[in-house]
Amino acid sequence: SPTYQPSKSPTKAPSSDLPLVIMGDNGGDNFPLGRCEGDCDSHDQCQSGLLCYQRGGTESVPGCDGTGVSGKDYCAEKNNNLFISG
Repeated sequence: SPTYQPSKSPTKAPSSDLPLVIMGDNGGDNFPLGRCEGDCDSHDQCQSGLLCYQRGGTESVPGCDGTGVSGKDYCAEKNNNLFISG
């Protein structure tokens, strides 16, 4: 008779998302900020090709992993329409 073998649980594919991290606030040596880095106050505080993603709490940031610091804004790729204006 056939032997029962439990199925392997699916493994999560490795994510290319970066963790949210606070690199500085109001300028400094870490500016312009890279992807998933904060705290940004305007798009020009992010590296080329990135925009400052405005959050009111711990909303997810496109292309980034984790919740980060509540209310802090992070730089993300220009693939979403929920960015601050300006």
